[in-house]
Amino acid sequence: MKGMISLVDFIKEVKQELRAAVDKEDPFFEMGDVELEVTFALDATAKAGAKLFVVDIGGETKAT
Repeated sequence: MKGMISLVDFIKEVKQELRAAVDKEDPFFEMGDVELEVTFALDATAKAGAKLFVVDIGGETKAT
């Protein structure tokens, strides 16, 4: 599957990258509240099938 990452790991990585972007010596910006909007897509595939076999085996005999 493409791009599999847990939500927890994703948020941790975003936090780490934001903290790394802040230069404490010469701050270009100060980090305040951060809002993160995430969109998820679900791709599900299912396959179903059935095989039915009917076998009738029989015989008859008659003697007179």
